[in-house]
Amino acid sequence: MRPGKRLHPIQIIGVGLKGPEGLCPEVLDRIQQADLLVGGRKILQGFRGFPGQRFSLDGHLKGLDSKIHHAVKLGKRVVVLTSGDPNFFGIARFLFKSFRPEEMEIHPHVSSMQLAFARVRIPWDDAAFASAHGRDLLSVIHTVRSRTKVAVLTDPKNHPSRIARALLKAGLPDTTVYVCSRLGGPDEKVWQGNLSSLTGKRFPDLNVMIILNDRAGEEGFGIPDHVLAHDKGMITRSEVRAVTLGKLRIGPGHILWDVGAGSGSVSIEAARLARGVTVYAVEKSAKRISMLKRNILRFGSGNIRVVRGEAPSVLKGLADPDRVFIGGSGGHLEEILRNAVRRLCPGGRIVVNAVTLETLHQTVAFLKKRGLSLDVVSVQIGRGHDLKGKVMMQAENPVFIISADGS
Repeated sequence: MRPGKRLHPIQIIGVGLKGPEGLCPEVLDRIQQADLLVGGRKILQGFRGFPGQRFSLDGHLKGLDSKIHHAVKLGKRVVVLTSGDPNFFGIARFLFKSFRPEEMEIHPHVSSMQLAFARVRIPWDDAAFASAHGRDLLSVIHTVRSRTKVAVLTDPKNHPSRIARALLKAGLPDTTVYVCSRLGGPDEKVWQGNLSSLTGKRFPDLNVMIILNDRAGEEGFGIPDHVLAHDKGMITRSEVRAVTLGKLRIGPGHILWDVGAGSGSVSIEAARLARGVTVYAVEKSAKRISMLKRNILRFGSGNIRVVRGEAPSVLKGLADPDRVFIGGSGGHLEEILRNAVRRLCPGGRIVVNAVTLETLHQTVAFLKKRGLSLDVVSVQIGRGHDLKGKVMMQAENPVFIISADGS
């Protein structure tokens, strides 16, 4: 339960590398008046003269909300110290889950991002931001691939050298990068070079990367089939993929199940269509899973979750979908459709691609029986081939695309 009205709001205070010396008198007074002072071990070391109780986070937030709740109920003043701006990839997001905004007061310090761009003398109002702190690097790769100016918060595991290697491995250009370390401290440093010259270098743990990629956004919608790793032509062709994605109508924040994801061509394109999309790419073949992961690394983003296993059993642990695409069923089409209809969020949509009349009939019959509104289109592509210097059109097999709106 969230606490009711309290006498003393929780004070969330941003601190720089200079510690107390970098804070204004008003903020220092709030710290001195606190009964409970919360913060990381290094930040708390700068406040050795604090007379009240301390609570060290020690790299995790477990138990913090309950500790604060208990202190507040006893009428104590609570101050939470954090680095930089608490609202920027900071602790404020965590605390908003347990406390109402009016129960907190936030006092930001200059963020590391602000300092980094100031030191390299580059405007930052058009920059994108990513955090590698405790996360995989796919979201960083996607952001750098799609944006020309990206700032990245690193951590000891995902350090600048490792991030540079991951970006180059993903096929990004050997572009300009800055590493700004120990910002705001007496020993701050700014390094400039290319990604390739960064690999192998070591920096202090506290640093920010700024990556400039003039070639960002070159890979837009419609990835050519030949550049995607796939199993003997087992891929949703780009023309069919375009119609399929149009029928899915992916929107911001949607959750998509891509069942029978194969090489991931639909998953990858869908993940790029709107902000905040999460894609679950479900595939049972180990060989295709390997290709799927390679394609995600090359073209994808951090919002694709690879799920290895056979549907419908592996669908149990997934979040309820707003959109479901079935490109392959492994002989379990009705069971998969039954799960999709049952789990589909309000306003949801199901799209099935069928290459045989039997699959078309089975899908239409199942969805009609459940009273869903149907749309069926047949897509047949004719592809031009060279014939002694002339162009001859050769037809490919038709694909039936069945769309249904949930109840």
